[in-house]
Amino acid sequence: YTRATDIAGNTGDMSTGMVVIGNGAQVITLEHAFPAGWNLVGVPMQPAITEPNAALGIFDTHVFQLKNGAYVYKNLDPIKPGACYWVFFSSETTVTCSGVTSSTNEVDLKEGWNLIGLPFHSPVEWNNEVMVTSFSNTYLLGTTEADALVESIFYEYNGSVEPTGYQPAIGLTDGHVIQPWDGFAIR
Repeated sequence: YTRATDIAGNTGDMSTGMVVIGNGAQVITLEHAFPAGWNLVGVPMQPAITEPNAALGIFDTHVFQLKNGAYVYKNLDPIKPGACYWVFFSSETTVTCSGVTSSTNEVDLKEGWNLIGLPFHSPVEWNNEVMVTSFSNTYLLGTTEADALVESIFYEYNGSVEPTGYQPAIGLTDGHVIQPWDGFAIR
């Protein structure tokens, strides 16, 4: 007889024998303070809860996802490492998210514009660890293969930058260090 409880508190019982082999993921709780206004919120972990509002503990505002070329706030895809959402905070807000460390360094891109974040919780050089996956092929960002799939620039959002909020374009091979929780637009 075995009883297991996951990090979300779900309990399951099993009467047959089993072996549990860990994948090295660590249970973590991360916090990040976001300024008032619109923010691109990247997800630097695998949250225990996969519904975006609940995972991020945001219940008083909508979370918007870029899905099939349009922004939606209903029927969002389950949250995963590297996902990114538009969120409007009426005041400075600290988001707390619990889950496990990400076991991936890949962020899937679709044709057209994509909103992405780091899939893990450590800052990295943009072309150093992030990968591009297309049609089951994976390439390091900044390589010739990846450059054929995505433009050679990406955009960070900062609500205090006028008039659009987007900072000047940053080249994929500029050695820019990206931070956990930050979101980016890339095409």
